[in-house]
Parts: sequence; structure tokens; C-alpha cells
Amino acid sequence: MSSLKSNIHFFKRIEEDTLRNGELRIPRSFVKKCWGEMSNPLHLLLPDGGRWDVNWKKLNVDVWLIDKWKKFAEFYSLDHDHLLVFKYKGESQFQVVILDQSGLEMGYPMMEATFDGEGNGNSLRNSKREKSPLPYSRSTKKVKTNPRKEEPNSCPSQDVKTKSAQTGKTNASVFEKTKPKKIGGKSTVHANRRWSKSKAIQNEGSSALERAMTFRSDNPFFVCEMHPSYIQKYLLVPLFRNRLAMPGNFITEDKRDEDENITLWVSERSWLVKFCYNRCSGQINLSTGWKNFVMENNLEIGDVCVFEKTKIQGISFRVFIYRDGEESSPSVFPAYGEGANRSNQTVLGNNFAWGSVENPKMSENHFTLSIKPNEFYYKSIPRNFLRKYDIENMNDVMLRVGMKSWHVKLDGYGRFTSGWSEFMSQCNLKAGDVCRFDLIDDKQFVFQVRPVSIEVWNPNGKYRVVSTKSMPGTRWINLLIQNDCRLEICTEKKTILSVEDIIALIGDKCDGVIGQLTEDWGEELFSALSRAGGKAFSNMAVGYNNVNVDAANKYGVAIGNTPGVLTETTAELAASLSLAAARRIVEADEFMRAGLYDGWLPHLFVGNLLKGQTVGVIGAGRIGSAYARMMVEGFKMNLIYFDLYQATRLEKFVTGMLLPTYASFLKANGETPVTWKRAATMDEVLQEADIISLHPVLDKTTYHLVNKERLAKMKKEAILINCSRGPVIDEVALVEHLKQNPMFRVGLDVFEDEPYMKPGLGELKNAIVVPHIASASKWTREGMATLAALNVLGKIKGYPVWFDANKVEPFLNENARPPAACPSIVNAKALGLPSSKL
Repeated sequence: MSSLKSNIHFFKRIEEDTLRNGELRIPRSFVKKCWGEMSNPLHLLLPDGGRWDVNWKKLNVDVWLIDKWKKFAEFYSLDHDHLLVFKYKGESQFQVVILDQSGLEMGYPMMEATFDGEGNGNSLRNSKREKSPLPYSRSTKKVKTNPRKEEPNSCPSQDVKTKSAQTGKTNASVFEKTKPKKIGGKSTVHANRRWSKSKAIQNEGSSALERAMTFRSDNPFFVCEMHPSYIQKYLLVPLFRNRLAMPGNFITEDKRDEDENITLWVSERSWLVKFCYNRCSGQINLSTGWKNFVMENNLEIGDVCVFEKTKIQGISFRVFIYRDGEESSPSVFPAYGEGANRSNQTVLGNNFAWGSVENPKMSENHFTLSIKPNEFYYKSIPRNFLRKYDIENMNDVMLRVGMKSWHVKLDGYGRFTSGWSEFMSQCNLKAGDVCRFDLIDDKQFVFQVRPVSIEVWNPNGKYRVVSTKSMPGTRWINLLIQNDCRLEICTEKKTILSVEDIIALIGDKCDGVIGQLTEDWGEELFSALSRAGGKAFSNMAVGYNNVNVDAANKYGVAIGNTPGVLTETTAELAASLSLAAARRIVEADEFMRAGLYDGWLPHLFVGNLLKGQTVGVIGAGRIGSAYARMMVEGFKMNLIYFDLYQATRLEKFVTGMLLPTYASFLKANGETPVTWKRAATMDEVLQEADIISLHPVLDKTTYHLVNKERLAKMKKEAILINCSRGPVIDEVALVEHLKQNPMFRVGLDVFEDEPYMKPGLGELKNAIVVPHIASASKWTREGMATLAALNVLGKIKGYPVWFDANKVEPFLNENARPPAACPSIVNAKALGLPSSKL
């Protein structure tokens, strides 16, 4: 082939069809001019030193890259609108440069091994990385943890191949087993790292950088790691072809002529920083004022800043700071895969409990890592962890799963290397898995590895929905997957997930989350969900005291709950606790089980008769009224209630206007009709009632509604029931009152510091305690799961909000399609969501 045919460039824009079909068409003009002597496979050479042998096929006048091309696209995470520039060098070799959606050359993932034969057909060259053929283009450097050592030019491919042979597996087979699937259509965050000839400071997998790379915004932004010169002097912002080398045109030439300052915002505070444009170097220097910004925000080497351009007049950026000392929040999003609707993503089996993941500032003996597609032969450890335990000077650690252990080498850059691939392979780890590493022996450096367990339904669904817990029934699952949702259910045995746990589950792409009332949904979680593209969160509960609604509004996230489905079942439990406390059923049961019963006695477990007594209800809403009706109709109790609003329907029921046969029945049997009374004050109920059941909402006015003073106003043999919210009762005062009044009894389904009880409560015989099971009937819990799922699905689909959240029966009819609406969105008005007219 003549030399005239070499050094020809062409480019290809990545389309959705290219990703879906796994084939790339070569421009016809290039085929016509240069394809005559092309070998099959041809060779793609990357700036990172990688070489890929890719097969091609010819159909009529078109040539398509096939086979290894799909693996190439997966390895480099090619996405829609990425641009590939091909430079033909002759002898069937093409230099390839990959540009992201902003036009910036991407940072290439590191390859640590050679793959031959049946593998991917890509390999590392031992020579130095080839210079990018694009003018002004510099590839991102691999940075390192230990600046005292030189980074090797190439990876020890020979060692890897030897170890694979010893285990009876080829490198290719390991890679094939764990290869990632392409996530089509994902919106990718792009980092603009400083291109410096000086030695780099931090490993590419550092936690701060990983967290920063999850940032998403509709506004242009760029990401920058803090290097020594940035901290000590000024920030250099490189330009590319007369514009910033970052998404969008941040500071145009016109802007540079108009102004010499930019404004940097962190929260509500701003800093004015002078900038100047160096025409020779093509850089923008942030100088005067930058040092103050660094000092007052405590920036350190290794921290990462995201600069998001704002629409405020002038040149203005909002800055988000990711600290190097913070543990990363890895994505737990498993790669899309082939297969059935349901796939088990559980790693290392189901016999491992996920240990609690507290705030990294509170507990530093562990770290959490997500496995990426290019990390099957090495894995970096968070640098702050290395420093704390002085592991930088170690060269061998032990990873333990159950009773089995693996010795893994730790190199000078803080990476698991030799032995890591065996650990990955034998534990069946794959891209997207997340593992927690607990340091259980800081002398021998032994780590207990505990995986995250996830159940995936409809892996290829368009929308990604995460459920933080497995929920009863299957209808909610079917509704989601039938509407093109990929559903991921966290099946860990850990009861309460921390904020860090949930951030890991959200990952970098998530359309909605179904959560539980035990989770703390505030600013941090809604920020993470918003960055991942999330539109909705739904509590599987009627209450939402665990949700910061203002934070949700700030990030535009709809908040769902599940009212209208648990009225009767909650009222039933309140009635059950009332009867159990009155007749001392739990005490008698324990007595029998202990083998203490040796015959009937006249005074054994004497309790209270309910008939003719007075039941008091605090809060006569749906549940309170349902409970009152059960006690009145079931036990012929008189009623006194306190509520800010008149319970008209409840009053009519008791007087017989809604159920005249009940009053007739009592009269026919010579019994006195029941009475009712709406109390003017809550204290009136406490003083008159024999049984008091609490059903108020929880807010600042009802916190510790029942305190020491109000307990003292109740009858000595009164019964107090709480199936509403734990903090309504001052639990410390309650324990003391129960001790001083042994005939006073209480039935609790909720607790002030749930799941914990105040000291002494569990030992008291006159207290019945159950673990928040008021809604725990099969029909109710399945209905709650359905409503929660439909809240999230409805917001994803853009449906309006149901006109009455208390009338949800149409959503629960399993023989009909649910209405095209969100059953209940508590912040619908704040978000301006339309209401259904059905």
C-alpha cells in the first residue's frame, strides 16, 4: 500500500445502533481508497499503549468492525456521542483517539495484562506510550499513591500469564467470565484532570476522584484534582482550541475581554478570584484570590473540585469539594446483562452478612470498593486507609471469606496485584460488585471481605429502580418489570442501611428508589439520587418522618408514601394489644412456657373487663376511628376522644345513625347503649378513660405528648396503647411510671429510639412490646409494596398524582390494570405536579 494512503484520518461518531449491535461501519470513502490490502484482523493502537486485534466483515460496499470491536467498546465504556478519530498508519494499523461528548480526549483505563488466543485480542506494548496523533492532545497520566517510587512503564504480563496457567485458567477465560455489559444511553460525567509533566500524586482510583466522577448536572462543569502547585500557587485551567478543555464554552474570548474576575461559590458563600489568559500556553490562570479560596475551604493535595458553571450574571462557578480523606461512595450498579428477568447478583453466596457501614469519620477500620471492568488484575486501596494503618510499607496482605483465605500482594502504589485475580475468579466477583473490607488483624493485615447481595429483575430494563429491602408479594415486581424497569433489590441481612450503604446502592444511574422508614433520607441521599438522575423516592410506609421533604424539594425529587391501605390492620393490632394488656395474656403465656402452672388458682392473672369501660382515643383520624369502632362494637365500650377536628362519622356510628341495628341489638338484650363524648382537652381523656390509644401524627407539637405529668393524670390501672409513632411518648418517664405502678399496663408497637427500647422497658411484666408490626398482615404489606412501586413508576412515567391518597382501592385490584397515576406524592404541590381527574 503506498505511503500516500497512510496518515489518513477519519472519525466516527458513536450511535445507539453501534452500541446495541456491537458493530462499527467504516466510511465508504476510506474503504474505496485504502481497503484493498487490509488484513483481517486489523489492529487498533491506543494512546495508552493498548493494541486491539479486531475482525471485520464486508457486505456489498460496506465494511464493518465486528467480534472484538464489541469488547473494545465495552472496555473503553464507549457511549452515545463519543467521537473516535482514526489515523491510518499503514500495514493494517490504525491509531485511535477517543473523545468524549465535550470534545475532550478521555482518560484511558489501565490494562494490566496480555490477552491472547481466544481472549479479547488486546495487549499492552512494552514500549513507551505512543503520542496521540491529535494536535494539542495529551492523554491523562496514571497517577500514583506513593510519590517516592517510579511508576512502571508496562505491566508484568508474563507473571499474570504464569499464574493463570498454574490455576488451570487462561487470562482470557477469566476476563470472559467477568466481562461487563454495555450500559446503553448512560449519561457520563467527564473529568478534566490537569495534564502535567511532573510526577502525579494520587492514584486514578482514589476515593475523592471516584466520588467527583459521579457528579451530574445539566450545566457545563469540569473536574480538577488538587496538585501541589494548585495548593501553593494558583490554578491552571488548560484551553483546547481556543476554548476550555471541558464540557461547553466556559470563558469565551468576549467574556475574557469584558471581565478579569470570576466568582466561586461554595454553599452560600462566594470568593472573587482574578484570572488571566496566557496566549502562549493556552491556559487560564486563577491567581489573586485563589489562595484565599484554598485556605478558607481547607483544600489539600488529593482533594477534587467540581466547577459547575452557573447562570448568575458574570463569570461564576459553583464549586463542589470532594475530600481525599473521605471514603469513596462506589456505584453498586451491576452492568446490564443478558438472561432471564431475574438474576441473582449475590456474591460469594448468601451466608455472609453485610457489616454496618458507618460514617467513615466515625469508623475507620474498613473500606468499601466497587469492582470496575478494568480492575480484574489490580485494585487500588483508599489512600487515607493506607496511611492510617501504615500499610504503604507492606507487600503482602490476607483476604478472608468465611474460612478460606487468599494471600495478595500489595505494590508500592497501594494496589492489590498478584493474587487479586485469583481472589476475583474464585469468589466469582465481577464488574459492578461491591465488597466491604474489614481489617480484623492490624498486625498481620488480615481483611474479612463481605460482599453486597443484590437480586436483579429484568436486567435490560430501560429504567433502573432500586429497592433497599425485599418486600412482600410479587405484584409490585411485575408492575415494574412490565413497564421496562430494571429492578435491583438489596437482599442483605442488615436491618437498617446507613446513608453510605444507600449511596452505594444508588450508584451513578438510578431513576427511583423504594425505601423504608428506618432510613435517614436527607440532603446527602437526595443529592446523590439527583446526581444519578433520580426522579422519585417512596417510603413503604404511610409516615415519612424519616424524610427531609425540604431537601427533596430542593433536588426536585418526588416523595411517595402508602396511605389508605393499613387503616384496618393497624387498628386491629391496637385492639389486640388492648385485649392482651387487659387480660394479661402475654404474662400468662410466659408463665405456662416456664412450667410454673401447677393448677387453677382464684387469683391467678386477674385482669380487667372491657365491657362497660371507657376507651379513650387521642387522634380520631382514619386509624383512630377504626380502632374506636372495633372497641365500641366488639367490646361494648363507651367512647371519649380528643381531636382538633370533629369525627362526625365516628359519632354517628356510636349513636346508631350509621348502624341502627347495633343500637337495637343492645336494647333488645336489655343492655345500656354505649355513649360517646368529644373531650375539650387531651387531659380530660387521660383522666376518664380506662384504655387510652394514641393515634396522632408526629410533629413538634406531639413530641413527648405523653410525658411524666400526663402519665400521672391517668388511672392507676389504666392501659396505654401506642401504634402511632414512638416519640409521642417520653419513654424514660414511662419506664419509671410502670415501675411505680405495677397495675398500670402498656402495649407498644413503636419506640422512641427505634429499634432500641429505653433501659428497663423490656424487663417489665406490665409492658407488652412488639416490633413495629401494626401493618404486618399479608394483604396490607403487599398493598404497601404495590403503592410504593407505583409511586416511583408513576413519577418516572410522568403520570399525574391520584386525586385522593386515601382512596387507593383501584391500585390494589389485582384483576385490573392500575390507574395511570401516582397513588400518593406528599410534596406534589411543592413540585407543581398535576392532579389526576379520574
